[in-house]
Amino acid sequence: MKKYRLPSSRNEYMEQVTTAVISLVTSDDEIIATNEGLECLLLISIFFVNSGRPRRAWLNNRRALAVAQLMDLHRASVHDAEEEGSIAGIWPHLLHHDRHLSQILGFPCGIIDSYEPFLLDDLTFMQHLSESQQDMLYQRQLDRITAHLIERDQRSPTLAVPIMMSIDSALGSLAKAMPYSWWHPFDRVSGSQAEAMGMLYSRYNVQLWHHHLDMSNHLPFMLDVTDERRGEYSRIQCLRAARELIKVYIPLRTTFGMFSCCMTNFQAFTAAVAIIFNMFLQTPTAEFEVLSGQRAGDWALIAAIIDVLDAAIERFDDRVALQARDVLKLLQAIENDPKSLKGDKFHFTIPYFGVISIARKMPAGEPSDATAMQTDNTNSDHMTDPSLALDYSPSFMTTIDFMGPNTAVDVDELMKQWLAEEV
Repeated sequence: MKKYRLPSSRNEYMEQVTTAVISLVTSDDEIIATNEGLECLLLISIFFVNSGRPRRAWLNNRRALAVAQLMDLHRASVHDAEEEGSIAGIWPHLLHHDRHLSQILGFPCGIIDSYEPFLLDDLTFMQHLSESQQDMLYQRQLDRITAHLIERDQRSPTLAVPIMMSIDSALGSLAKAMPYSWWHPFDRVSGSQAEAMGMLYSRYNVQLWHHHLDMSNHLPFMLDVTDERRGEYSRIQCLRAARELIKVYIPLRTTFGMFSCCMTNFQAFTAAVAIIFNMFLQTPTAEFEVLSGQRAGDWALIAAIIDVLDAAIERFDDRVALQARDVLKLLQAIENDPKSLKGDKFHFTIPYFGVISIARKMPAGEPSDATAMQTDNTNSDHMTDPSLALDYSPSFMTTIDFMGPNTAVDVDELMKQWLAEEV
């Protein structure tokens, strides 16, 4: 069996193959201007997404987007895109990946169509389409909404609230337009039906993106302390979306066998962090969630994520999954026993989210570092540099400095060390 073994470790071999493809194929402008070269650029982009390098993924996909325009694919009709063997069908995929990555990284769209309405005027016809057509059209509607979300994050904060409410309404209308069976496809799928399983995989990915956009739309306002009523509404909506994202993530990562996808793991981790820090808030609303059993259900979701991340670490030596798992376990331990916090303070940086610090409370009258950070940012712009100090725990204070997408040039940003402890 030795002759069937890889010449090096799995990760090293994949890097060697990718380097060869980049050197021999995608670095040649004449080759990438062909159907096969364009597909190769998209596949390289997907590889970088799955390996936790979204900036390189974005760069390769943006090149593919430019080449596709030179090939006039952006003018292709729906009929051309659906024709068997036609390269025109790649255009919607390039557009989706561009907006997916641009939204996470905080970059502008490669193709602007935000002048169009959020949604089609009448969505009732979607219930009568085939399942594959439903998925395709739903994702295209999400891509249009994504363009507006990206535009909001690129523009003046004064327009942020109206756009947030418009996006919230559009996502709600889109979700309601689909039948119950679309949101609960697993109820009708047999594990032996390969075609049905392919549909289920596609459906879960579309639903995951829906919940990610919903969560991202409200997250900055959840951390805004300048408007209590709006912040509470966004908190409820953000947490609902985060829970739904995790409920889709778990079957997505367990039903089809374990596969490597760092960005999917990272999206679930971000949702988990939002839920955990809500539980750290011992406000009357949070206390009600304890009494209603929501808190126990949330920790069950976190435990399920940790199990999936453990499997990814064991199978793929996934560094993103490893760091996400370690942070979640640490937060889990602090929740169970605040005394388990080693030293006086630790902080971790979540790429494209912000810096989170947890510190032991100082004796009365002595301001902590977290309090100082809160004071320094009292007048900050909530869309550019907000911070939120959670001062409800009797044992520790948590400060979230929400920075949004980081613009630093680093092609392996998810591979950096997230967690830092200070004594």
